[in-house]
Amino acid sequence: MGKNENIIQKSKSKTSKPRKYVKRFFASFSQLRHSKRERPILITVLASLSLGVLFLIVSAILSGLHFVGIGIIFFVLGILAMIASFSAMFYGYCWLHDKEKDSTSSLLSQMDAFDAGETRYVEPSWDDERSDALQKRMNAFLERTSRLLEEKGQAEGGKAPTLEVLSVSEFKDALGREVESNPSSLSCLLCFDLVSKSAPRAEAMNALKEALRANFPEDLLGEGEENALFVYRYSASSKNSFRQKLQSFIGSFSYCYTDPLTSSTSVYGTRVGGAYFPGVQERMLLEASTRALKRSQGIELEEGGTQRYAKSINPHLPEIARRVEILGEENRLASAIMDGKEEAERMDNLLHLLSFHRLQAGFESAGIYLYEPETRCYRLYVHDEEEDVRGLAKFGEVVPAEELNPFYEQGKIETPFFCQNVLELPHDLSLRCQSLSIASFYLYSFRFGGEKTGLAYFSSTKPVSLSLIRQEVLSDFFPYASSYLLYAIKKEKEDLRHLILNAFCAKKESYCYTVDRETKRLVQYSENVPQKFKGAQLGEVCHRALFGYNEPCPNCPLVYGPVKRIIPALGAKEVAQSVLTYRLGQEGLATLLIEKEEPRATSTTLTDKALQIKNAKAFQIEANRELRNPLSRGAFLGIRLTNKAELLDRLADQNSNSLLGAVSREISSIGYDDGLYRFDPDTLVVRISASTNRSTLMLAIEDIADQIHGPLYAGSDSFTPQYAYSLLYYPSDVNNVNDLVSLFQTELLRSQKMGEGLISEVGKSRARKAYRPEYVESLLRDKLTSGHVDLSFAAMKEVSTNEVRLLAARADLIAEDHSHIHPEEFKRIGGEQGLTAQLDFACLKSFLDYYSQRKDTLFHDNGIQNLFFTMDESTFLDRNFIAKVAEYTVEFKVPSRTLVLAFDASFLEKNMELARSRIHDLHEIKVLLFVRHLHAGKESPQRFAEIGVDGISLSPSSLADALNNESDRNAYASAVNEIISNNLIPICGGVKDEGGIRFVQDLGVPYAYGPYCGEALSPNEFETLLSYHQ
Repeated sequence: MGKNENIIQKSKSKTSKPRKYVKRFFASFSQLRHSKRERPILITVLASLSLGVLFLIVSAILSGLHFVGIGIIFFVLGILAMIASFSAMFYGYCWLHDKEKDSTSSLLSQMDAFDAGETRYVEPSWDDERSDALQKRMNAFLERTSRLLEEKGQAEGGKAPTLEVLSVSEFKDALGREVESNPSSLSCLLCFDLVSKSAPRAEAMNALKEALRANFPEDLLGEGEENALFVYRYSASSKNSFRQKLQSFIGSFSYCYTDPLTSSTSVYGTRVGGAYFPGVQERMLLEASTRALKRSQGIELEEGGTQRYAKSINPHLPEIARRVEILGEENRLASAIMDGKEEAERMDNLLHLLSFHRLQAGFESAGIYLYEPETRCYRLYVHDEEEDVRGLAKFGEVVPAEELNPFYEQGKIETPFFCQNVLELPHDLSLRCQSLSIASFYLYSFRFGGEKTGLAYFSSTKPVSLSLIRQEVLSDFFPYASSYLLYAIKKEKEDLRHLILNAFCAKKESYCYTVDRETKRLVQYSENVPQKFKGAQLGEVCHRALFGYNEPCPNCPLVYGPVKRIIPALGAKEVAQSVLTYRLGQEGLATLLIEKEEPRATSTTLTDKALQIKNAKAFQIEANRELRNPLSRGAFLGIRLTNKAELLDRLADQNSNSLLGAVSREISSIGYDDGLYRFDPDTLVVRISASTNRSTLMLAIEDIADQIHGPLYAGSDSFTPQYAYSLLYYPSDVNNVNDLVSLFQTELLRSQKMGEGLISEVGKSRARKAYRPEYVESLLRDKLTSGHVDLSFAAMKEVSTNEVRLLAARADLIAEDHSHIHPEEFKRIGGEQGLTAQLDFACLKSFLDYYSQRKDTLFHDNGIQNLFFTMDESTFLDRNFIAKVAEYTVEFKVPSRTLVLAFDASFLEKNMELARSRIHDLHEIKVLLFVRHLHAGKESPQRFAEIGVDGISLSPSSLADALNNESDRNAYASAVNEIISNNLIPICGGVKDEGGIRFVQDLGVPYAYGPYCGEALSPNEFETLLSYHQ
């Protein structure tokens, strides 16, 4: 007998032997339920015992009725059944005693063998749940302990530790045992492989094994298929620190192999994919980690869905150990609630957490009621039960407050409140519980700011016994539930406020928005606000988001009450702005209303009956009034339909009134109905009041021209109208109504002669288009015809010195009022007209011309080494692309490898073979090609390296994601490492501040651009800036 068995013998009970054996006999009878094979014994015992008692009762009844013979037969049958019952009980006792003896002997023999230096594993096959669980934990304990002792002994002996790497089949078997017996609340299976341009070699794989064993000495290491290595990490409780450890390992691992025959050197790195348990189910760990490895650009860890299910907690664990596991599961499930992206997903995860605690505490029903003060009712928010045991949910989903208030008040007195036996409660509450078939319950009353918010309960139809530790664990659930309940209440109020705003604005053309009265930031707005106010964004100050002001509005309705004002986004007509309410669900908020004033009623003699707008007489009367007012400022816009005859020939069912009526309806729909007149059969006039400058006026005209551009509809007929425009300012152009009418006729005729869609103005020989896309196109064509394209420059700086090393140029289009048209707008319009390649070539030529005149002064003196120019994909596909670039580099004597052309990654990825050919041709003329806007983690730098690109510029959005998210940060770092390892030049875009510049500097990126490096400048501004720095 080993020494461990002696220890057990010493701890035997000192109670008398007969009493001890009787106790063990009946304990064995209760333990039969844990055995899988011997449960029939338990059934036999119960059945025969029941039959015996039944036969004896029948025998006694028959004897009392004087059926003595039959009574004796039933008596004998009853005695035989009782004998069979006790025989089965004795057999079960003997069987369990033998199994217990065998399992104990097995465990003792394992321990004795371990003392002797031998590790012996025994397959858990005792057909008893507790014995099997104990055997599994013993096997796992011996495996870990022996490995640790072996490594410790080898280290002390000065020997290199022997690499213990399990085979594929051994690792799969060991993984199942380790996951099941691991007490950690979060573990991870990792899958590593080699990264290299060369074929995998055994030497590199051995180096990886050694590195893994050195960095993960206490974890399980095994081989996988296709030269992969698995590591089972027992504890990964901090995902951030664990990811940093992996990042450090991947960054530090490198193996170089030199072929002795060819003297070529191969460099090997590594990458990793992994899966967290229990986010990913145990049976899916191997598949999930392998799948993650295939997607990995460096590190890819699969966490499973945000909807997580609780892992089962071993009911036979000691109370303290069980508490630790429950708290770990609770924390994991609670984090899943916060991680859920959709409301339904968060609700499902809350239900899982509620159900988990209900099962662990032994209750049959659980739920949360939300109190609604408006209706004085409780609403069932979430509920979990077993076998139709409803508990408090028997009251229904919507419960009057008086029904649940007694429970709430009881929980309010003592929070949380546990009642083991409802008979101990006050009489009324006890009767209420008994009517609901509740024997035990656990309550928590939710309050916030002293106000009632809800009630949570756990209940059972049978008495439930909770230890202090289990009560403590259960009480930890309520703070999570309380936080989520407050979130739900707040969201419902916001949804209600949004619904009210939208319902109000749906009645008429008006716009509602809610602001914080102190900060003036937008809290909510009706659905139609973003459609008109393009800058509308929650959290932004209202004067900037809605009206484009950097400072608060000078006539703010919150200060001065209702006002009338012109809001550019709504046209040139005055609108009314007022405060709708100072309170809507929350203190400190104000809801404001913007609405267009109803048009004033007009006399029938001043109305055009066909179009139902004001006629020429009304125009003269109101224009005369405007001209006589010395404070009045504004303009009249004439719009003449010039292709009426052509349209009427094609549309037989239409006439002048129906065509002009379609135009007038479009103008009225954008707020000009009160200032709209029919001037003559083919002409409309729009009064645009209070326009302070030409730029604002032109924006209003562009809105009108866009609205009536067509196609329009007259009945069911579609038509595309053409117009002549004339614009008269008052009082500068005219000061009486007769001159106004005469000038309108003259300028409209002049506009028709100049061309379709042009605006004729008094004293101006050159007219511009009214429709903005046509106006921008005309500016673009004028620039291309003249051969001179305006440029703007952006600096690309060397990160280490903060000096400009690359100069990027782009086309700049300047309007007649000296405003800059956004590149996206004129490039889109140029693309629609097929002008993109022509614009790119003209811009490149102007850029190289600028360089050739200053390369020995401005560029040389400031150390600017390269010219960076982004071109469109249509230019890349142009058949003259290479010839044009070669022509310009020769004409302007551009040194070799100075010009860098950049194209979008998404385009190049779709045209890899053509790109390979183009890059070869560019290299022939000493021009570099860079990939632009590569998205880290989504597009592979390796693919572009294979076709010969010279560098890669990472997209600004990738950097923004990397600075805000750990996984994106790792993907960004991996992309930079991959670019550098392929001997390409990385450039980081979108650097906004010092934090961004430090981040890219730590990654070893040489060049960066973005707001931190300077905004786009005109050539003169750029030269002034460089002179200032010098």
